[in-house]
Amino acid sequence: MVNHREKRTKPIAPMRAVSTLVVTLLALAGMTLSACGGGPAADGPASGPAAVEPALLGAEALGGDWTTGTTSADGTRWPWAQEDCPAYRDADFPAQRHRRDSVARQYLRASPRAAALQVVEAYEPDWATRAVEDVRRVLETCASYPAYGGQVSFSLLDSDFAGDEALLVRGRIVTADAPPTVSYFVVVRRGSLVSTLNLPDPGGESGVRAVAARLAEQLDRV
Repeated sequence: MVNHREKRTKPIAPMRAVSTLVVTLLALAGMTLSACGGGPAADGPASGPAAVEPALLGAEALGGDWTTGTTSADGTRWPWAQEDCPAYRDADFPAQRHRRDSVARQYLRASPRAAALQVVEAYEPDWATRAVEDVRRVLETCASYPAYGGQVSFSLLDSDFAGDEALLVRGRIVTADAPPTVSYFVVVRRGSLVSTLNLPDPGGESGVRAVAARLAEQLDRV
């Protein structure tokens, strides 16, 4: 269970808006993770940190030697924003404008060096399902595009395997001078909550599915 009294460290420092996939890769290169900026928070029932923070995982849920990094509850970017994709337009994905609250948490591993990121969002009534639909549209619109000196691509591996709705996505960045970098995404919806975890390749799809089950279990406790 998440310790709701856990002391928060300094909020995640903002940087240029990029996709969650690229954010994690930049973190692996020694830059600061960022999911901040552009996350609307509305007043109303079930709003505020109590609506989203209980859905955050503890570092032990990722397995291995992961530790909890910074947690930001000051408003986060939609994790599927793809500003570097030529075909991406914010206006085509309306659900992100109907978020009540959001929170982001980093997870860090020293050896082998890695970083992961979880974003939990609370939506207005009926908009959480549409948020998952927006993710599907992003995967179609920005399935592959050139950026950062290489090619960014996403593949939908599975859906509806956990929670009310769930997506399992593999992201890759391929460059000419380095091996491909692989990152997995798990999206799980429970009611008005959508939890997205970006996890560096744990050595295969089975490891990702194990973490996905824990993500869904955590949402069940909220």
